[in-house]
Amino acid sequence: PNFNGTNGTNYESQSPTDAPRGQQLLRIDFQPTEKWRFTARYLRSTNYQEQPYGTTWAGAGSNNLDTIGTTFDQPANNMLLSATGLVSDSVSIELSVGRAHNSLKYAVGNEDLRRAAAGLSDMPLLYPNAVQEDYIPDMRFNDGGLIGGSAGYYQTDRGPFTNENTTWDIVGNLTKVWGSHFSKVGVYYQSSYKPQSPFTSFNSQIQFNQDDDNPYETGNAYANAATGVFRDYTQASRYAMPEWVYKNFEWYIQD
Repeated sequence: PNFNGTNGTNYESQSPTDAPRGQQLLRIDFQPTEKWRFTARYLRSTNYQEQPYGTTWAGAGSNNLDTIGTTFDQPANNMLLSATGLVSDSVSIELSVGRAHNSLKYAVGNEDLRRAAAGLSDMPLLYPNAVQEDYIPDMRFNDGGLIGGSAGYYQTDRGPFTNENTTWDIVGNLTKVWGSHFSKVGVYYQSSYKPQSPFTSFNSQIQFNQDDDNPYETGNAYANAATGVFRDYTQASRYAMPEWVYKNFEWYIQD
């Protein structure tokens, strides 16, 4: 304890987030003739963060000690190939193909928040096969009489959270100059693929909070946990990975 303040709070801490980033870019321009020009570009980005207090699903803000150690890995890359040329003295063409990819993963870095390390491997769950990376359940102990209703908790029921997105873009433009007219026709196509883990409680959430309507209530949230008395139990029946697909096609003609 290092703080005397409101009821239920007697400890404060301040730990920084480690957030190094890196980015490398390679670009090549090539003009083999007076009529044609080619460009190639590749971008690579790294972003790996260590967050001591967790994030929206693996922490409870100021109610948590800095013992979660959530890691946030977000690598990305982007590439482009394009060509611009004169087909004739009055016709030009532009073609571009691009691909972008990014992914992210939020994970709990503290190994003590795994069931094996916490001594919870034998804890019975309705759907044990839904548990990911052996995370402990999200257990709540709010107790208005003992700790002022501000018990810290680890929101580990939804981790890890993963997401990636791969997008392809194709652009083509054809220009024709004839007489006093300047005409163009073009197309644009985009395809996006995004698998993302569900934001639901597949590692289970168990609330041992006091409940006077519970006939087995002990009068203390931690005593409830010790004797197996819970108020609410939530768990998804399985871990699913939805795959979101998006496609778009456009065209235009102008004169």
